[in-house]
Amino acid sequence: MAVVHHRGVIIMASQVPDSNGTNAKDRHVLLLIDFEDTDTDAYGVAITGTFTHPLPPTQIPLPYQRQGNCQTGLSKPSVAVCDWPVVVGKADIMSRAGTCPPIPLAAVLAQLPKLQPPPPYQYTPQATHPSGS
Repeated sequence: MAVVHHRGVIIMASQVPDSNGTNAKDRHVLLLIDFEDTDTDAYGVAITGTFTHPLPPTQIPLPYQRQGNCQTGLSKPSVAVCDWPVVVGKADIMSRAGTCPPIPLAAVLAQLPKLQPPPPYQYTPQATHPSGS
């Protein structure tokens, strides 16, 4: 097995539903675990450019640069939304945008255990749904 995308990589994923399970569109996703060549799904949280201040603790700001010439590859103000988990099917991974720096990645990972009950995952079209769904 070889790692294709490491934890902390930001990918562009096809047809990610919003946090309510509707309005699917291509969105950036921050991967929370390594994605290996034998995996069928990638697991992460959605990234959005739509947010208000003050940010809740579950929204972590990410670096950006208007031309996208930065570590994250993001070109507008964006946040990783910790309570918007996403399962991305292998075929729905469109590209690699960049990587999340260590400090915001640590902030995202620190929020996850605090989410009780865990929010429901949103699935891209080619993601594997759990049995019975």
